[in-house]
Parts: sequence; C-alpha cells; structure tokens
Amino acid sequence: MCYHAGDMTPTDEEIIETYERLGSQTAVATALGCSQSHVSTALCRNGIRIGRGGPQKKFDHQQFLDLWNQYHDTREVAERIGTSRTYVTMVLWDKFGIRCPKVHPNKISLPMESIKSRYLAGESCAQIAETFGLPAERIRRRLRAYGVPRRSLEASVPRGKRNRFYKNGKGKRNVMHYYRRQSYEVAAICLGQPVPQGWVIHHLNENPRDNRPENLILFRSPSDHSTYHVRLIDLQQKDPQADAIRVALENGAVVLPSPPHPIELEPCIDQPAPSDSQHSQGIVQQLSLLKS
Repeated sequence: MCYHAGDMTPTDEEIIETYERLGSQTAVATALGCSQSHVSTALCRNGIRIGRGGPQKKFDHQQFLDLWNQYHDTREVAERIGTSRTYVTMVLWDKFGIRCPKVHPNKISLPMESIKSRYLAGESCAQIAETFGLPAERIRRRLRAYGVPRRSLEASVPRGKRNRFYKNGKGKRNVMHYYRRQSYEVAAICLGQPVPQGWVIHHLNENPRDNRPENLILFRSPSDHSTYHVRLIDLQQKDPQADAIRVALENGAVVLPSPPHPIELEPCIDQPAPSDSQHSQGIVQQLSLLKS
C-alpha cells in the first residue's frame, strides 16, 4: 500500500508493521508516502527503538493528569512516573491545556506582608533572614519581586546608638583626627610658625593622645621617621633597654622648643593613662639630660 499526496496519513499500526518488515525509517516514509519525522514520532510514541537512540518508554498520559490533580507539583509527578519535570509540563500543556506555574524547587512560602512591614520599619534584610534561617539575598530578591522599593544607603545604615561603631557621638576616625590636629597645633605654637610641609610629629611615649609639648618631637620626612622605627626595633631585639631618645636624635629628630606660654589641652574623649604620663615624664628627663 502506498500513500500519495492528498491521501490519508498512515496510522501508527501501519507504520509499525511496515517498519518491522523494512527495518528503515527512510524506506517506511517512502513506502507510505509520509515524512521521515512522522515515522520517527510514531515509532517513539509506541516505545520502539530507532537508530542509535534508547528505547522510548510509553506513558499513560491520563496518569499525568491524575497525579497533577492530586499533588499540583510537577516535581512530585515526575518522580512518581519516572520522567523529567520538563516532559510532565509538556504533556499537561499539550494534552490537557494545563499551564504549570514556574516554581523554584527550593522556594518556600514566606509572610511577605510581615516581612514588608519589618523592612519598611528599618530592619535590614540580614536581620529578617536570620529569623527564617535564610540568606539575606533571598529576602532581598523576594522584596524586589513583591514590589517593595529598596532603601537608600543612608537610610539603611543605622545611625547613632543603633550603629555598632558608635563612639559616644564621635567615631574612631574623628577622634584620631582630633588628636592628630591637636598635635600639629601644639607644635605650631612651640615653633612660632606652622609645621613645615612634609614634617612628621612623633610621640615619645607612643601615645597619640598625649600632645604635651615635652612629649612631641619632629622628623623632617616620613622616611626619617620610618628609619627611626626600623633601627629602634633592630636595637631592641638585641638590647630591650635601648635608648629610644638617642636613636631618634641620631636619625634627625628635632626637639620642640618650649612654648611661649603654658598650653592647656582639652581632651576629646579621655585623658592619657597614668602609666603613659609617668612614662613620658621619664623620657622628658632623659631628653633634658641629652640636651645639656
């Protein structure tokens, strides 16, 4: 039997019978007057191995529908039937017109209204995610998909005592900047002019908050200051009692002259520790002996 243009399409039974007799898809398509793809589709649909492909499993499509009505989850349907989720989605759409929603396999339901209110009240995504045991990025994406606008950086960073870096109203960087500026003002009063550009102030007792004039010396460049510290460390490894004042003077340190009038320093946050004051007094005494 040969089919020509305008004739009826051959049935699956006729294709299977012809294929078992001829053993070739091309020969079946020529004998029945249809396309080779139609022959391949009919053979695969009936679970007949063709070419180099593996045997195709024939499924009961009604079973797909029954399991979908029971679980409403393509993953569950695919696992029970033994196929892929993609094939389950294709069968439900092609055969029954059911469009399966695209659901992330690890997606969980979250109370988005509560999360939205917490986020708008000032909580961060990390704080919200910690209560659900999820990463912060997942909460961030859910909020974006839910239509919640992102806060600006200024609004999202806690201010005042809510910030973990809060330092009694002044951050650490501002505190150190205050003492650094204070040391240069003290040196300028002692010199009678601003500190020359490029000069570095060194604290004898290594306490940057102790800006008394007798505790400050000057280096003409950062390299001289660095060389002093390197040589002092080398000497202290050999002799822990190495004289730091003598090493500083040997490396070009300049001693500040006495100020024209007593200088009263206003502390920014705290006063120098008593141990630092005692240590600096001993250093000042050594420095006076070296001057003489």
